[in-house]
Amino acid sequence: MVFLCGLGEKAKRIFKDFQVGEMVPLNSDSHRKLAHRCLGPFRIDQVHTNGTVTLELDGGVFERVNIRRIEPDKLIVYLHLN
Repeated sequence: MVFLCGLGEKAKRIFKDFQVGEMVPLNSDSHRKLAHRCLGPFRIDQVHTNGTVTLELDGGVFERVNIRRIEPDKLIVYLHLN
């Protein structure tokens, strides 16, 4: 018996393979109405196998974040707005 429950959701997912040196915006944790939704762009320093990447923030600070918090498709829009 084949279960087809999640086929529609899987079809909508876009696979993105992150590379070291890529510039990506980071989703902010702020829930304020007028706050910026993305911070950055920040450079990817290391890609880990458990679904996280290490970003190089300002001043040589490194932060390990989940790939769900970065939006590679929003980078083009973000760069045009600033």
